[in-house]
Amino acid sequence: MWLRYFSFSGMVEEYEVHAYLQALIDLPRLQRDLIAQAVNELIDELPAPRRAPSDADLDHVPDSDPDPTG
Repeated sequence: MWLRYFSFSGMVEEYEVHAYLQALIDLPRLQRDLIAQAVNELIDELPAPRRAPSDADLDHVPDSDPDPTG
């Protein structure tokens, strides 16, 4: 994460970013925004979380016991 932050012209050292993320120190607004941007870009690169499929998402297989309401 620090390398991404640094690539945005981040000005604080890696240990300071770590301390900020642990809420041990405060940083100037611009540095906080650059850290947030770096974190958000890394999150965007993660694969999408899996979700529970709905019936429409599944290959339709006829029910052996049809829904009595439908």
